[in-house]
Amino acid sequence: MIYRRLSRAVTLAAAAATVGLAAAPAIAAASGTFTPTGSMNAGHTHGRATLLPTGNVLVADGLVGLVSNPQTTAGAMLYHPGTNTWTGTGSMTTGREGQTATLLPDGQVLMAGGTLFDHPSAGHPGVFEVLASAELYTP
Repeated sequence: MIYRRLSRAVTLAAAAATVGLAAAPAIAAASGTFTPTGSMNAGHTHGRATLLPTGNVLVADGLVGLVSNPQTTAGAMLYHPGTNTWTGTGSMTTGREGQTATLLPDGQVLMAGGTLFDHPSAGHPGVFEVLASAELYTP
């Protein structure tokens, strides 16, 4: 992943989501240094971050439980740069990871494609499905 200063909040939230961190760093504009933010609701990976017109960042979940029991989640959260805090927001209708997240001109975010994964467990063969579905997030 290439980090660009132009969209600091998005790349930092995406970086945290990509490596499975529960706490994302924030960057100080003048010094170019990282400082911790408040914690996300859970550590996860393969989430997608989208900078909203409000300045907040939407992070839509991907996978949780990478080592012991990986599964796709449908959760979403908002990062508030002004307060360095995270809050939950409405969940996606379908758990997905690796999806696209595109900000539309009206402020909605289109979540499209991705995969659904549920780790095999006792009595459950597990699921891996490439998704052809899409959904809209309305802030």
